Amino acid sequence: MSLLAQFKPQFASLWHSSISEVLSVVSAVGIGGIVSILITGPISDHFGRRASAVIGHLLWAIYYIGLLYAPNFAVAYIIGILGGIANSS
Repeated sequence: MSLLAQFKPQFASLWHSSISEVLSVVSAVGIGGIVSILITGPISDHFGRRASAVIGHLLWAIYYIGLLYAPNFAVAYIIGILGGIANSS
């Protein structure tokens, strides 16, 4: 999340959007964290902590790579939600 905050103008030009939309992606990370509370508990209970940790690491990779290659704000927003889920898992 600190990457988004530090490089707001660069991400805005990368996604062909405004700085306020980049800040919306930052808030999407928080939304993903709230949403993940409903998802990660049952996954961890059913499959175990190891599977939950592996899913979290994969989502982190998708988050970091996806931010760089997102073609627009909408895709970046969805990737931000995945980053929030990764942060909470």
